[in-house]
Amino acid sequence: MEYEAGHNRPLNIFRVLWHFGAGVIVFILVYLSRNGFRPDIWLLSISSTILLFIDIFRFKTEKGKQFFWKYFGFLAKDKETKKPNTSFYYALSLLICTLVYSREAVLGAVICLALGDPVATIIGKKFGNIKLKDKSVEGGLANFIVCLPILIVVLPSTRMAFAGALAGAFIELMPLPVDDNITIPLFAGGAIALAAVGF
Repeated sequence: MEYEAGHNRPLNIFRVLWHFGAGVIVFILVYLSRNGFRPDIWLLSISSTILLFIDIFRFKTEKGKQFFWKYFGFLAKDKETKKPNTSFYYALSLLICTLVYSREAVLGAVICLALGDPVATIIGKKFGNIKLKDKSVEGGLANFIVCLPILIVVLPSTRMAFAGALAGAFIELMPLPVDDNITIPLFAGGAIALAAVGF
């Protein structure tokens, strides 16, 4: 979820709630997952597939385009007019995390994406003055400050929590050409996984 570091555009509260709510659902399913019982993988696989086909339908047909903007336009950003909807990136990146990272790393990645990113958006819009292109240092700091204590509670070590919060906030702050719905969970989860083995 990218944001402007100033105050020009109004905050899309529906988009923020969608972003956070989806993360809560994924977090619960990851938490409940065990060997042989992986509702998180099933949900994210189905969601990624549905979102992909919605975009194909949207870009290939006029009816699909009208359907998307009529029912999902209130959640979309201007850039999604010509690019894939970021919900697809959200679901796909978390699916990759569930397939390659440990359960603890995935839980941390979900927190950094579903909570840290919206917090950075809100603080960045309201108080962001130190800018890095379309990001703000204030938003990045808020991201880290909010995620760290929650990760300390959820993860088995403070080192893992610090690594995840720092990586998630840092990569969210960087003005990269890649959508941060992809980069945040992959980098945060990867940092937690590395911290778990002592790197």
